[in-house]
Amino acid sequence: MNKDVTELLFNILSEGAGIQNLIDTAREQIFLNPIMVTNSSFRIVGLSTDTIFDDIVWNEAVNLHGFSKEVIEQFRHDTESDKLFQEHKVFLYSSGLGEKIPRILAPLKTENRTLGYLIIFSVNHPLENRDIENAEILAKALNILMQGPITVADINLDLMDYTLKLLLSELPVESSQIQALTNCDFFMTFSLSLPEKRKEREYLYYLRDQIIQDSSKIHSFPYEENLFVLINYKEEKELDQFFVRLKKLLKEYQIHAGSSNSFEDLTQLKYYFEQAVKVRSFGEKLHPEKKFYSFTEYYVYFFISRIPLELSHTLLCQDYLTLVEYDHVHSLQLVDTITAYFYHSMNINDVSKELHVHRNTISYRLNLIKEKLLIDYTDIRKLRNIVLSHEVKKWNGRLPS
Repeated sequence: MNKDVTELLFNILSEGAGIQNLIDTAREQIFLNPIMVTNSSFRIVGLSTDTIFDDIVWNEAVNLHGFSKEVIEQFRHDTESDKLFQEHKVFLYSSGLGEKIPRILAPLKTENRTLGYLIIFSVNHPLENRDIENAEILAKALNILMQGPITVADINLDLMDYTLKLLLSELPVESSQIQALTNCDFFMTFSLSLPEKRKEREYLYYLRDQIIQDSSKIHSFPYEENLFVLINYKEEKELDQFFVRLKKLLKEYQIHAGSSNSFEDLTQLKYYFEQAVKVRSFGEKLHPEKKFYSFTEYYVYFFISRIPLELSHTLLCQDYLTLVEYDHVHSLQLVDTITAYFYHSMNINDVSKELHVHRNTISYRLNLIKEKLLIDYTDIRKLRNIVLSHEVKKWNGRLPS
């Protein structure tokens, strides 16, 4: 039987059949059950259309041409999904989303990347071991087609990504290609860490799609052990909205991101992306508990990291050393208070929120600094020197030389 199935499917391929033709043939002549194929972003590539049945996965595929975030997350957190994403097995899924209607799940992939997924539903008759074997054969046939011709929209997207990759490699790019990527005045690029778990990496293109959300102003693709992201924007409020979405995804997938400074010249993309990578590196080492690291918060480390370790102590100002000594004796967090005071533009309410103490406590500490230790924290130059000294000390205290 398997030999017959192989011959049938590959004869169809030799005749130039597409994915939908292959699905229809497999549905009618092999499985007699509904079939669905998705890409690696969980969007529908093809499905058999002659069967109506009540299943949330099937209904969303028909109506949305993809799956809701709720369905994707439910399967992601199902331990059975490990068989598909980590072990790359073809198997019968009969729990969770497949409890009422069991289904065969099969990965579609090359040696280096995931192309999509095959799903065969047990609707008209129960699925058996031979169906799993036949699904493996169908998956091999689909692998060939999933690497085949793409749509005009895909070509345009690939050309834009290709242009960005040329810029990242400092290779020549036509001005018209750069112009096609420029809708607004400013750019900012981001370096996202890749998920550590193999299973989570299978969701990489889905994560990318969530970041982009069909926006022509946002581009993203895996690049040199990063997920590269570029946003083209006009106003700060656009960035703020993007940051909210990005930070939520970082927390959800337990990954980190570093941002570059904003810039206008896309030919400088390579340097700004390297900047974002470096910012993420600083942030991960200094504040691993955080997920997002902005250039404005970490730019000082571009300078501090170049200071020879043996000379760093010479940069600590006397006011800072006085505060450190007082903290050591009295455990009052004066250094943390004065640093937060600087970074929050001298707003006591914001400082109290960050340090989780009452604003009166902050006022008491500031008065102590000024009246007892005779440090005028209202002098912006003194305040800046204290904060810079603290950053130097923090850098050398937490990182290897």
